[in-house]
Amino acid sequence: MKNSEQEFTLQQLEMAIDAARMCGAGCFSLQDVLAKLPGAKKDAVLENRILRMLDADETLFRDGEDVFCGRAEFFTGKTFLITPDSFEISQGILVPGHRTVAFVSQEVFPSEVEMADGENQNIFEMKDFSADLDMIYNYYLLLGSEQLMDYLTADHPDNAGLISGNGGQKATICVYDMADFYKTHDFQPGDALICTVKDWQNGKISIQYLAAGDRKTGTDWDDAFTAALEDVIQNFEHYFDIPEQLAWGFFYGRNALFGKPEKMLSCDEFIRKTDRIEITYQEDHTVLTSCSDDFDTDGGFDHDDHCSCGDEHHHHHHH
Repeated sequence: MKNSEQEFTLQQLEMAIDAARMCGAGCFSLQDVLAKLPGAKKDAVLENRILRMLDADETLFRDGEDVFCGRAEFFTGKTFLITPDSFEISQGILVPGHRTVAFVSQEVFPSEVEMADGENQNIFEMKDFSADLDMIYNYYLLLGSEQLMDYLTADHPDNAGLISGNGGQKATICVYDMADFYKTHDFQPGDALICTVKDWQNGKISIQYLAAGDRKTGTDWDDAFTAALEDVIQNFEHYFDIPEQLAWGFFYGRNALFGKPEKMLSCDEFIRKTDRIEITYQEDHTVLTSCSDDFDTDGGFDHDDHCSCGDEHHHHHHH
């Protein structure tokens, strides 16, 4: 019996996907791709082949059954917050860490993300900064604990000798030199940087100053991001690392999360504040999990490692 699959080359399929993606300004369906294939007939084998290609494409989000959205198209022009802490402000620096990781391509190493001042387009210089490992750990939490040592080694050759879990070690990290910017704006803890994604693919971001007094952080943003992350956790279980969970969270939350910088929280503030999402160990890496779930059934957690609180009582997380 003749193989009914229509023989399109990989290149033909890629061209059809690119064309559909361009026509839809980043968002397109399986049907849109098929429409760009000359003479394509309805064919499950062909459709599955295209869906597999789309699923494997890390520059796309999958939106429901067979709709896909380009990440670059989605994040370009979107704003998010970074909140430098009192240590960074006193040192005149910003630690890249996990700050931008949800909003640019994971191909871009965090300390290679380019930050420019939105007022004059000046690019912030990078400099080496030496600090106690214990002091900087928090800036990397959302990269996942398993990433920290690899990250530090890649960030600076001097870190090659660091040993995981040993206290009192110094690490040299690449940081943004923000001294002038902080001085110009008399930057205080609680103030924020409004970051606009200029280039997702190459990791370029532009920043503006947001004073603490102009921020109106109620619970709306918090609730919307929590709900989005809970959906991500439920839909993908523990398949993603934390940066991926965050990126999907922002995609799921969409309009509720973007557009009003004064209402937003930074990822640092969110993870510190939330009592519904926490970071837990899952096999060999950390993931965000939902506190309302009880993960006992899945056997992946040690009892002390996870939070199985019901909704009826609250407990405090140690950060």
